[in-house]
Amino acid sequence: MNKLKKKDNLVVIMAGGLGKRLKPLTDNCSKSMLKIGDKPILEIILNNFIKQGFYNFYISINYKGEQIKNYFKDGAKWGININYIHEKKMMGTAGSLSLISLKDDLPLIVINGDVLTTLSYDKLMDFHKKNCAKMTVVGKSYCVKIPYGVMKKEGLRLLDFEEKPVHKALINAGIYVLEAEAINNIPKNSYYNLNELIKKMLFNGDFIAVYEMDDYWIDIGTKGGLYQAKKDVYEVF
Repeated sequence: MNKLKKKDNLVVIMAGGLGKRLKPLTDNCSKSMLKIGDKPILEIILNNFIKQGFYNFYISINYKGEQIKNYFKDGAKWGININYIHEKKMMGTAGSLSLISLKDDLPLIVINGDVLTTLSYDKLMDFHKKNCAKMTVVGKSYCVKIPYGVMKKEGLRLLDFEEKPVHKALINAGIYVLEAEAINNIPKNSYYNLNELIKKMLFNGDFIAVYEMDDYWIDIGTKGGLYQAKKDVYEVF
């Protein structure tokens, strides 16, 4: 049996959100500490990384952050290193990254704390490296079925009619790989979102790659997603 190769890349988990879409479940509980099966969501996310050889983690915390810190502590129970980014104010989806002291130039992975996935991070990192990207954004194919007949018209004239069409789009899966130099584009200790960083990097001419995943992925930030994950957990994870 081959020994699991350890990966020195930092993994940053964004777990500072208020969980407004999940109220009242999040009135007294951090969104990422809600349980799927017998484990908090955040523990499932961590375990998936651990199984793939990652051991250096930062968790960005704000709302109910002490619950997270008291549960995971320094990560020794899982054989990993956990540091915490304490957001004294809401800093958006990228602002807290400016508070990390990077000790090397390895790319880091950023993932939202309300995303469950079986994504192969080896494949993702190989893709990022192969394409020499400054940032890689993970996308997931998402289909929406319109439950009505859709008409196409010109003026008053009906041109076509399609019964219950399915529209397909590539959505942002909330998972990113960033080169260390990309972090330098983030204002220090300020509210800043990843979409702002992406727009800034694109304006600067930086190459941002898109990795289209076909693995299991679900957003548990909504009640529908949370309940679906509870059904899936034992088969998927």
